[in-house]
Amino acid sequence: MARNGSKKHDQMVEYVARHLKQRFYDDIRAHAEGFHPPAKVENGEDDLVPDVTMVARGAKLHVLEVETPETLKSADTARKWKALARHAEQRGGRFWVIVPRGASNTAVSKLRSVNVHAKVWEVQPEVD
Repeated sequence: MARNGSKKHDQMVEYVARHLKQRFYDDIRAHAEGFHPPAKVENGEDDLVPDVTMVARGAKLHVLEVETPETLKSADTARKWKALARHAEQRGGRFWVIVPRGASNTAVSKLRSVNVHAKVWEVQPEVD
């Protein structure tokens, strides 16, 4: 799995996918065991793959991107957020940024600085 090389990131993705499944969302796709991977999002010269997607209320595609304190600092994160937020909006859904507990202020500040609208969700999965 380890898409970005971080065990914490992968644990958060799995936690989010399983949580959504327990809440009976439809067509949950995630980079986690037992789930199909999300579809690629075309973004000009490169394609992006979100960490998690789900369908809510029949046809609204929600796109969820998991961030760690390290990825929140990356300059590439803002570019990904813009493309993924646009993709979710075009499909009537919402873009979500998932962060570890205590990191929401950092995420909200970065979202505002790059003018991206997203719902921020703090999670604290069980860590092995």
